[in-house]
Amino acid sequence: MSARLAALGVLLGVVAAPAAGAAGPALAPSAAHVRHEVASIRQRGLLLGEPSAPVQIIEYASLACDACARVHRAVVPEVIARYVRTGIASLEFRGIGDSPRAQELAVAAYAASAQRHGWDFIQLAYLRSLDPPDRLAAALGLDSGRFRKDLRNPEWPLLLRGAASVLSVAHFTGDPVFLVRHVGQAFTVLTEPTSVRQFTEAIVEAQRTHA
Repeated sequence: MSARLAALGVLLGVVAAPAAGAAGPALAPSAAHVRHEVASIRQRGLLLGEPSAPVQIIEYASLACDACARVHRAVVPEVIARYVRTGIASLEFRGIGDSPRAQELAVAAYAASAQRHGWDFIQLAYLRSLDPPDRLAAALGLDSGRFRKDLRNPEWPLLLRGAASVLSVAHFTGDPVFLVRHVGQAFTVLTEPTSVRQFTEAIVEAQRTHA
């Protein structure tokens, strides 16, 4: 698997472009919670953390996936706190549009990223699994006019097709899938992780291999 993944470097190099942000007014409790999780952490597209971080974590997931929601509620916040906020790792989300709702939410996450709140949107979408994209955006205080305009950005479908291409070549099983590596090294694959310990072990191994 590692050799196959190492050969996917070009496909794995896609990152959404940055854009200016907008702050929102009063937040509903769960929106305030996710804003706190990622507060003051750099967001560039759907890349959370410093692009120069020595360890890369790349996630492939559907925003309409119950298993993915469980991982994002129980595990991902601590990964962000331990490894992304401290500059050890960056965390990039690559959406899978495997259903109409998943496609709609993935495009909306990219649109939210144009206001530097893509990761806020992702985490909130997993907390509020029934809310439509415009309600999630409103809860985060995004500029509604700009959000609706950014939903039509032709770049987003290209990014979704790129993620689908990687999955079709790599033949991952399970959802979500996280790829962990030290920059320039082969990936460790984590499928449906249930604890932060799995990330810790993968990160330690990545650092050891690099050393």
